[in-house]
Amino acid sequence: MKKWTLIISIVFNIIFLIGWGLSNLNTPSYKLGRLEKDITVGYFMGDSTLFTLPKGLTVKNSSERGISAIGQFENKRFQIVITSDDWELVNYDLPLDSLNPSGNFYSADFGKFNTENQEIPQGTFIYELYFAEFGGRMINSECKVTIDRNKITVEQTGNTNLSGGKEIFRGLILKHKTGKWILANNEDDVNAEEIGGCTEIPIIEFDKKIIEWC
Repeated sequence: MKKWTLIISIVFNIIFLIGWGLSNLNTPSYKLGRLEKDITVGYFMGDSTLFTLPKGLTVKNSSERGISAIGQFENKRFQIVITSDDWELVNYDLPLDSLNPSGNFYSADFGKFNTENQEIPQGTFIYELYFAEFGGRMINSECKVTIDRNKITVEQTGNTNLSGGKEIFRGLILKHKTGKWILANNEDDVNAEEIGGCTEIPIIEFDKKIIEWC
């Protein structure tokens, strides 16, 4: 009996440690930091500015990590806690169908999208992949492009025959310092010395519906 009690205790401890480890790997760090620039804030996927947060505010990191962050746009998230003794400031008894399901999410990238990125077409399109390393000697391949604000997903279609999975690219559309639009994973790529070709920073042409690939 003591043997089984010991075994069960060990199993529960192992389960607890695994759960504790996964929780620490996948939940936000909640580390404190300081806002480094003024930002305009709007509703997530909205179309108007709500307010501005000033540089210097202390905020808490609430970005998901690990598995929880997979496929999540604008995952660089932070919290500001507002306190009050006035219970009438917020009504928590409203019916859920009267509230925007994303109404408590706000985008700090809002201002950038409404100015420079308003040139980006929105929706789902069929584009062609131009393979730069072959200089036009290889026929272009078809791909499905989905653009949401300045976020883009590029996928193979039934007419595409590339190695790898269905999803070819997921990231940002940014305007490079040269004025060309690029696909990037890092906003610093707007200052890259070389783009297009086989530089790992593809060029996208909206008018021609072509992505320069390698």
